[in-house]
Amino acid sequence: MKRLLLLLLIAGIFAAGFFGYRHFFQTETIAAWSLVPDNALIVYETDQFASSWETLKDKKTWKTLSAIPAINQLNEDLSSLDSTQNGVSLIDVLTKDNKLLIGLFPINRSELGALYILEIKNINQHAALSNLLEENYSRKSRKYNGFTITEITHKQTER
Repeated sequence: MKRLLLLLLIAGIFAAGFFGYRHFFQTETIAAWSLVPDNALIVYETDQFASSWETLKDKKTWKTLSAIPAINQLNEDLSSLDSTQNGVSLIDVLTKDNKLLIGLFPINRSELGALYILEIKNINQHAALSNLLEENYSRKSRKYNGFTITEITHKQTER
């Protein structure tokens, strides 16, 4: 009887250790590319968005593409994020050293939608995003393949 109890105690310790390790030390990450729809027409990836955005928006090609309503809306969305609070650009704070994917995909036969995927790693960037959300945006979270996806929508435009 003592051996059985000792065996159960040892098995319980190993089981607790295994599940504790998995819970605290083994974190699963999701690749940003796995969130991009299969029907995306174009995806732009950068980890230095602030500098490349300044260069891109001044190019003649970008100005020509802005005649397309979806590209023009993308331009407006990114410009609104480029606004400053307390002398600091939100785009600079949120995208510094983080991967950003911007994709265009068809919503229906005549409309394109934009998807912004930003990997945030820094707690200060989380705080900046929270401040941004409180003022102009609403946030809704949902589960996708076991991961929490946060959808951010502008309160006025609902996009």
